[in-house]
Amino acid sequence: MSGATRPTATKGTRRPGGENEANSQTGTGKTSLQILLEVISEQRNMISELREVVNKQRNTIEELHRQSRQTESALLDTKAQLSEELRQAREQIDALVRNSSFTAASQPSPRTSYADIARTPPASQPSGVRTLSTSNTTPSTFTDTLFCTIDTSRVEEGVKDKV
Repeated sequence: MSGATRPTATKGTRRPGGENEANSQTGTGKTSLQILLEVISEQRNMISELREVVNKQRNTIEELHRQSRQTESALLDTKAQLSEELRQAREQIDALVRNSSFTAASQPSPRTSYADIARTPPASQPSGVRTLSTSNTTPSTFTDTLFCTIDTSRVEEGVKDKV
């Protein structure tokens, strides 16, 4: 160490009250340690709030999964029920088709003509002729109206107006 001077490290000057100038914040009187503790406390509060938000979201997701499973189960039940109803409806339609083809083949046409009735022997009941019951003597439609034809060909000309 010849003649060179060594720089000396300087420390912060002391203020009245015992604080270093390097450790104080201008105008507030807080030390760096106090500021650091405040920042850590604020971040701890933010982390706590974020945990609450995450927990609420987790609960919401779990509820949505539960509702999704219930909806899926209800949908499967409805599908099974509709499949069964469709099967029963098809069976009923098939039964109706089989019965209607059987009855159509075994019965004569619904409108029996006068000639068909006239050909029927007197001792037998004509087939396909509807009989009127005493409770249903009023025709319900035009096709239920009965007509009677009277043969006046053998009546004398002078008496035809009385017939």
